[in-house]
Amino acid sequence: MNTLYDSDSFAVVHLLPDVLADSPAQEGQPVLARHGFEIVDKRSGKEVYLDGLWAELFQQRIAAWQENTPTQEEVEEALKRHAAVRDAVVVGVPDPRFGERICAVVEPEAGARPTLAELSAHVQGQLAGYKAPRELVVVDTIGRAPNGKVDYKAVKAHALKTLGVSA
Repeated sequence: MNTLYDSDSFAVVHLLPDVLADSPAQEGQPVLARHGFEIVDKRSGKEVYLDGLWAELFQQRIAAWQENTPTQEEVEEALKRHAAVRDAVVVGVPDPRFGERICAVVEPEAGARPTLAELSAHVQGQLAGYKAPRELVVVDTIGRAPNGKVDYKAVKAHALKTLGVSA
């Protein structure tokens, strides 16, 4: 089994063909390997099992989604190309519909006050619209370590606190 997605509301598990079914075999009955996807709605407790053609179609959709999923780096680089931005990182903040939404944490150039609308439009001019930040937190400094790395946990905690959102 390979867990592809797990949240408070649902989970998607890829059942591999070399894993035998969990249920004990009845005498005289063959044990078959299951291959497909199991989707569990944690709120209702309902489960859906996809195999055959449905599993193939679902796997194609997952591959397309993974290919088009924004990476932090591409969104951060797009934000850094804005004239009013000295440094930027992005973190995920809770979203009731999608699980998470993109939050830009920006260190502006001296005297600049970039807005969410202006930065989102800038990102949309370079990347797909869904990759644009939906929240903005402006900070005095991102606080990179001497090696250039960011403490993403601390930045996310600051963003959540500033936005008044709990994790």
